Amino acid sequence: MNIDNRDVVNIDDATKIDQLQREILRLEKELEDYKGARLKYKRLATRLQKELEDYKGARLKYKRLANSWEFKYNKLNNSTLIKISRLLKKPFNNKLFKKRSKHIKLELSKKDNIPSIKLDYDNVAFEKLQNFGNKDKPVILIYGDISLNVVDGSSIWLSNIYNLAISACDVILLSKQNIQSNLITSNFIKNDNQSIVLEPKDFGESEFNIENAIKALVAIDSFVPNIQLLVTRGLELNVAICSNNVFKYRLVPYLTDFYTITNKGLEYKDDIENKLDLIAKQAKIWLFQTPNIQNEVEKILGYKLNSINFAPVIPKTKNYQTVKNDVITIAYGGKIQPDWGILELIKECKELISFGYKLKLVIVSSKISAKSDIVNDKNFIQNINKLLSEPFVEYIDKANQEKTLEILSKADILYGFRPKYFEEHTLELSTKILEAVALYKPIICYPNDINIELFGKDYRYFIHDICELAKILQMDNFDIDKNIYDSIIKKYSFDYRKDFFKQFLIDSKDKRLLCMAGHDFKFIDHFYSYMKASGYRINKDVWEWGECKNEMRSKYHLQVSDTIFCEWGLANAVWYSNNNSNNKKIYVRVHAQEIREKARKFGFRINSSNITNFIFVSARVRDEYIKMFNLKKSKTSVIPNYELNDDFVINNNKKLGINLGMVGITPQSKRLDRAVDLIQNLLTIYPDAKLYIKGHRPEQYEWMHAPGRIKELEYYNQQYQRINDNEALKNAVIFDGFGNDMSRWYQKIDFILSPSDFESFHYALADGVASGCLPVVWNWDEASVLYDSSWIVNDDTEAVEKIKSYLNADNIDEIRNNNRKLIIQRYGYQKVFNQIKKAIYES
Repeated sequence: MNIDNRDVVNIDDATKIDQLQREILRLEKELEDYKGARLKYKRLATRLQKELEDYKGARLKYKRLANSWEFKYNKLNNSTLIKISRLLKKPFNNKLFKKRSKHIKLELSKKDNIPSIKLDYDNVAFEKLQNFGNKDKPVILIYGDISLNVVDGSSIWLSNIYNLAISACDVILLSKQNIQSNLITSNFIKNDNQSIVLEPKDFGESEFNIENAIKALVAIDSFVPNIQLLVTRGLELNVAICSNNVFKYRLVPYLTDFYTITNKGLEYKDDIENKLDLIAKQAKIWLFQTPNIQNEVEKILGYKLNSINFAPVIPKTKNYQTVKNDVITIAYGGKIQPDWGILELIKECKELISFGYKLKLVIVSSKISAKSDIVNDKNFIQNINKLLSEPFVEYIDKANQEKTLEILSKADILYGFRPKYFEEHTLELSTKILEAVALYKPIICYPNDINIELFGKDYRYFIHDICELAKILQMDNFDIDKNIYDSIIKKYSFDYRKDFFKQFLIDSKDKRLLCMAGHDFKFIDHFYSYMKASGYRINKDVWEWGECKNEMRSKYHLQVSDTIFCEWGLANAVWYSNNNSNNKKIYVRVHAQEIREKARKFGFRINSSNITNFIFVSARVRDEYIKMFNLKKSKTSVIPNYELNDDFVINNNKKLGINLGMVGITPQSKRLDRAVDLIQNLLTIYPDAKLYIKGHRPEQYEWMHAPGRIKELEYYNQQYQRINDNEALKNAVIFDGFGNDMSRWYQKIDFILSPSDFESFHYALADGVASGCLPVVWNWDEASVLYDSSWIVNDDTEAVEKIKSYLNADNIDEIRNNNRKLIIQRYGYQKVFNQIKKAIYES
């Protein structure tokens, strides 16, 4: 009888089918477990969110209660009864009591002391930096979120950056941890340039987190006048640095951690587009380890960056003595973790030895970690330690780079293979491969695009899986193509790149030292950093608003500086003008705060005869200041605030909608009520209109909870209630919260509002217009002088008509671009920076 072959089930096939069915059942169970866990954690997240909201409500409630009691206490404290009570206590106020009281206060201060990052005379960092740096030489400041106590690719990168920098100028390296060994620092080059390594203990810290590291970097920069570059590594570190503008125009970021490799492949970190855009707005030049990383970052951002490919540096090697090994010796140097393939290597070698292969493994590593976004092996460290004790494994846990290279040089073949799931998605070139090239040793590795580009597709030591290791070991010899290795060494060698940083440094433009003194530098930090990047020598004296933060430090700055620039005419200007015994040039930059009631006391105490020039941000402020303090006009000049126009762009393809934008609603004079009036009126005509509010809400500011602000907070509560009680307003008014994503935020805004009672400049208005937003400006003092009179309205009715006229215009792109031109012509940063520079250095 003929039987159709298709009806015969092969036993092997049946087994495979059975296995697949079992696998399907297992995966289905895992899926159900995952769904259950997901629901569980979703409920947990909801509960925690509710608890957070309850906490916020309770916190606000108790803050108000505390303010109320503080008010009652102050009132009682100033009462006649309490004053009489104090008089009665005076007989007990003898010297013994005073001495004991002082002793108690001293003990309390010691007990409650929390180290703060500051450069001071009692600070080790200050002492180390006091005599640092040649005034004619630029300085590079370096920090990475990296341990210098562990040998891995990151710490080797840091030592390479240090060595390239010291070849060009003086260097300050800030270490994340206190240095416990010389594993990395022993690789540092010594030459005629000065260098210093600062540790957390120099600032009273045990280890830096990102926040304190930035405080230390800012403090160092405030004291060392000729820092021209800050080289940094780490995504979150760079994002945090860019939250202020201290290092704008000087930042040199190096990022490899903007993505992770998971079971799904390459995945970006959260909010990556905004984070990279923020860094791009401040970076002088980007360093990218490979073109692959550069392409990926530019793909995320949608625009090209000013960048240089900066691959790992091939280390200098000695002429190590050739060793003839009795058995095939495979060596690895670097960190050990699940995605690095070391556990698989040891297991595979163990199996091959059982088949008769004669092998030895040499593993050099000072870091073992179970960290992985793919492999979840809780017992990884336990398992790897057990395998490292195998008789065929020689494990060396402490060796610097030089010693590691010497050990690797004695091996027959090096190991740099990582599994396919990792290598198919990584954007980085492994430093292990370059170390093998430096030693002219073959290295087992995966044939991904980066490695093929390096070695060519026919490299003998490519494997796709660890099970192919036997194929390599069966080779007649372990030769390499010397020509290929020579070409790689030439491209990646230290000597080839030793002048790398010189192209970004500038010889000192002016040997005079300028000190900027003030409590708040947000309106001048861009200029400060721009000038330091341009070769000018500038430091800072940081003050409190109404008092000298550290008089000893201010005396130091007055002594060593040639010129003083007081940002704000407050307590800083009072002190410097009254202590200028050597008749040094002093400039005072006055905003609007100085003529308001709270700050007027400082103007009367400034010794104007010791001031070279008062620089005002507007003519109106100057006129009022002259009248108020009887100042000679000949001692004044007007230089407006500047607009960072390069940070903002117009999207000419954007269709005009009805999205209103308001940045900052605190204090009350910002007039949130006017903006709400406007959107309420617009909704009757355009139901899709929106009002987006950017920035902190008033209740999020500590100072808004002071007793004197109770009525002001009530004003905001009324506006919130008004919005919540009206369904249309509730859907139309959106609080976006504070964020560093301003340039992107403006892209969704069609109309930028300035409804304030008064402004001295209103940066948000200028930024919005530079981004293509159409301006609607209430008629505050000088609004029509600072900006175009066609932007001005007198009330919400005129504001509605203004918006309607824009919506009906057929030349919107022309209007937007003309508005932006006006901003740049009047306030573009290059023009204003040049005006301030001339006022200080050429007057």
